[in-house]
Amino acid sequence: MGKVHSYSERQENVQYWVAMTVLPEMIPVSDLRQDAAATLKRLEYSRDPIVITQREQAAAVRMSIKSYERSEKERQLLLRLLKAENKIQTR
Repeated sequence: MGKVHSYSERQENVQYWVAMTVLPEMIPVSDLRQDAAATLKRLEYSRDPIVITQREQAAAVRMSIKSYERSEKERQLLLRLLKAENKIQTR
């Protein structure tokens, strides 16, 4: 049988996997300042988040409210599954 990972290790692995499955669009904060309306319009039609960069480093993430709500539901489901799995393994 393989190594049994702790709940927090598995949670970190899931979060890393979810984060790495999509390479988001990136825009400089200066572009956002110049035309925030266009950025919001792009979010409205896109399911993907947009990473806002400052000095070429990721500083924030913008996403549509629908995408945020969907992401939160998925995250909560994954956490419940991990908790249930951990509970089963500790019996």
